[in-house]
Amino acid sequence: MNYLICGSNYCFCTCFRRIIKWVRDEYCPNFFIKENNMFEGKIFNDKAKLLLTYLSELYDEGLFSLSRIPCLAWLQCLTDVEKGLLW
Repeated sequence: MNYLICGSNYCFCTCFRRIIKWVRDEYCPNFFIKENNMFEGKIFNDKAKLLLTYLSELYDEGLFSLSRIPCLAWLQCLTDVEKGLLW
């Protein structure tokens, strides 16, 4: 991901990279008990690979990947000036 997408959206990029890492490692720590793997018995190799591919595609698109979510589809209509104001 390039700096233009990630530079001003550090939190978004950091969180997304963390989720991708958890899926790749098949380990998502519980917030309260770090030793508890939230993915254990829930995400299996074939589904993990599919999810990892999808998440990687979304990450590469940056914040505008959020426009795939129906309630955020309005993001597709923004002009370049408006996009600059938001991020």
